[in-house]
Amino acid sequence: MRVTSVGQTPSPLNAASAAGRLSENDFFMLLAMQLRHQDPLDPMDNTEYISQLAEFSSLEAVKSLSHAFALFTRGQALAQASALLGKQAKGLDPHSGQMVHGTVSAVRLENDTVMVQMNDVEIPLTNVAQVSR
Repeated sequence: MRVTSVGQTPSPLNAASAAGRLSENDFFMLLAMQLRHQDPLDPMDNTEYISQLAEFSSLEAVKSLSHAFALFTRGQALAQASALLGKQAKGLDPHSGQMVHGTVSAVRLENDTVMVQMNDVEIPLTNVAQVSR
C-alpha cells in the first residue's frame, strides 16, 4: 500500500524561512539536524562545520555593528539638534505643510526621529531648512 503526503509537516524552520531570516537558535537546530542525519560511514568534514559557524559568527557581528552604528547616528542627530537650542530656525511642519520659524526651545527623540520644537510646534530635524543666530 502506498501512502502519499497530504500536507507539509510543520517545521520550526518554516517560520524563519518564510520571513527570510535565520536566528541563532534556528542555525543551531539546523546544525544539530545535519549531525543527527549524516551518514556515519561518510560524515561531513569538520572544516564544513567550522566554515558554517564562521559565516554565522560574521553575520552576527555585522548585525551587532549595524545596531551600534544606528545608536551612534541617533546620538549624533540628537547632539546636532541640541546645538540649535536658543537659535532662530525655519522649517516645514509636516502636519500643516506650512513653514514654521522661531527660536528652538526644545529637542527630543520620538520613535528614532529627532524632533525640534519652536513656537510650540514640533518638526523633525530633517525638515529644518535654515538656522541663524
